Amino acid sequence: MKYCRTRGTVAARNDKDDKMESKRKTTLEENIPVEALCEVLDNYWRQEVMSFGAGPTSCHIFHELVAVANWLNGNTDWKAADYASTASVMPEMGWRAAGIAAKSPPPESRLPRPEEESDATWVAEGRTRFRLKGRKPSVTVIVGWDPPMTTYFAQVWDSPDTSRHYESGNLLLWLGTSFSEVEEVDALKEAVEPFVTLPWPVTTKLADLQAKS
Repeated sequence: MKYCRTRGTVAARNDKDDKMESKRKTTLEENIPVEALCEVLDNYWRQEVMSFGAGPTSCHIFHELVAVANWLNGNTDWKAADYASTASVMPEMGWRAAGIAAKSPPPESRLPRPEEESDATWVAEGRTRFRLKGRKPSVTVIVGWDPPMTTYFAQVWDSPDTSRHYESGNLLLWLGTSFSEVEEVDALKEAVEPFVTLPWPVTTKLADLQAKS
């Protein structure tokens, strides 16, 4: 009888262990495909988006990568050309671009322009882009001119004080990811107005960049 009770206890423990292992295995099987897909995109995205940009065709493998990226980004409807056009503006975001661009700016990041406002502080980043401090202290605004895409572009980031770099925060606004999307500097000013007023020196430099390209 003692043997039977011991055997029964061992069997019960084995059944419990088997169920836990089965449950753990099921969870892994559900997560591994997503992790694997992310890894595949991370490994092949950059080279294939550059290849597609150099010679876009209807049978390019990049279309298949885009289908996967859209699913991972929440069933967005971006096309291969949409992803490819972002490469010159923000290549580091890769296939995650659609998911980030779909985020709407939180209301607290938009501050109305006060009656009296001093010019926003700004610095040049390279020859074609400028970084400005937004009305809200945690907001950083990037504006510039993209000659190959013939468009102005803008990025608005809201980063916590603990962030080492503004791009580690939330991307609130992203313009200029398609050909000739923003062709007028006034349209660019209007787009970023909820976050910052572009100073006259910056708008002048932007207009000059467009005129010289």
